[in-house]
Amino acid sequence: MRSSLIVPCLSLVAVACADSTATGGSDLAVQPADATLAIPVDFAPSVVADFQVNMVDGGATPVTLTVLAGGVTPEANVSVFFSDASGAQLGSVVLTDAMGRAALVVPAGSQVTAIFGTADAPTLVTITAVRPGDSLIVFDPPIPSMDTVTNASVDSVPPSPPTGTTSYEAVVATSCNQYFSKPPQAFPLRRRCIAGGKFPLLLLPIGNASNELGAFTFIKHNVAGTSASATTSLNPTIAWATTVATPSLSVKSQPFGKGGEVAFIEIADEVPIAQVGRFDDTSNGKPAQSSSFIEHTGFPDAVQGEAAIEDNLGSLIAVSGIATRANTSASLAVFDLTQLLPALSNGTIDDTMPGRPSLSFTGPPSLAGADGEELLIAWSEDLSSGGQRKGSWMVIAPPTATKAPTPQLPTSLAAFGPSSTAKYTPALVSILEGTFISGYDQFRATFSTLPPADALLGADFNQTQLPLLPVNGTLRITALTPNQD
Repeated sequence: MRSSLIVPCLSLVAVACADSTATGGSDLAVQPADATLAIPVDFAPSVVADFQVNMVDGGATPVTLTVLAGGVTPEANVSVFFSDASGAQLGSVVLTDAMGRAALVVPAGSQVTAIFGTADAPTLVTITAVRPGDSLIVFDPPIPSMDTVTNASVDSVPPSPPTGTTSYEAVVATSCNQYFSKPPQAFPLRRRCIAGGKFPLLLLPIGNASNELGAFTFIKHNVAGTSASATTSLNPTIAWATTVATPSLSVKSQPFGKGGEVAFIEIADEVPIAQVGRFDDTSNGKPAQSSSFIEHTGFPDAVQGEAAIEDNLGSLIAVSGIATRANTSASLAVFDLTQLLPALSNGTIDDTMPGRPSLSFTGPPSLAGADGEELLIAWSEDLSSGGQRKGSWMVIAPPTATKAPTPQLPTSLAAFGPSSTAKYTPALVSILEGTFISGYDQFRATFSTLPPADALLGADFNQTQLPLLPVNGTLRITALTPNQD
């Protein structure tokens, strides 16, 4: 189990403090969406005179895939190929054009695959069960990475910091923070700490013994540099504030014998800053715990609360969770765990077909009402040079799928797939259902806005189990993730 989520309550981005009694408050009903996911208007592909559409099955409208670098900029020269439902190639491999688009007229039920990275570090994404007329978007990278892409520097702080200040903590995102004694202080920015080319800064004064002093200042809408050598200068001018809210989140109807996490997330510039707490299982007769958090008044554009339970299956962890995004924390109170999607089990990878691994799992029929699935196959291979080659293949599938075979790679792209000596890690399966998603038709077009959360990927256990919701509403997931213990 992920006991590593329990860390001392010293820093905002570490973990929330929990008390042992459940709090009152109205139950958190599943929140309707304020908006639905949509393809950005600027990038909604259309068949125009300068856009070459390949024809395989004439007379129908094409399936169009648009690649956006960092989720923002159209990306040219990405290799894309289409396959039929069995995985057999349709047409030729095409490169995305200057607007990041590739298109082909294909039968309903076909697949489209985009190839990212290099042959030594490939990332593949396959969207299955597409339909004529689909306009699909894929972000590059599909999963925001821990790679450092640029830098920031706190070059000044407001005057008159609180009495007892000995240092500061600069917080950009859950996974991007830096302690320093005085400005200027430069620090790296990771890819997953930037959204839409921008990022916030929440600055906290720290006293002796690493204690936060209850004050803060911030600056938002900072433009990230576009290279690893660039540095964004940060100079917050808002006077030190001490007004905070203290929302408390708790759970009810907790399954016997199962513990989990509850989290509160401040969202600024679409970048999350999370506080994560744990609740114990109820087998010892204790009531479910509640967790108290800090909301920095005026800083978040929106907030998100979540709760998730975990079940140790050996090499895999089964996770079921629910998250709600809202404008204020007043909409978050108690998570009713009877609303969770049922758990998955038995995730396995079949590599009997060279270069075409498939992933299968066991899930109850009731999951057919969800919106879609994100399935991730990861592998590594030892190289004769002594190094290691690592790759991953994400498959987007309808909620009724319990097996996700990958398509046959074209000969020209075979080097991007796993070889016969590949060693696979346990499967990652995530099934999602959102109040802001209208079924699989919409899910496959916009899945890139809901990448697997960091904790499911094993990237950082002091993270949340559910992705950041792109709009207000409620998301439920049930997942299988590798057991990192």
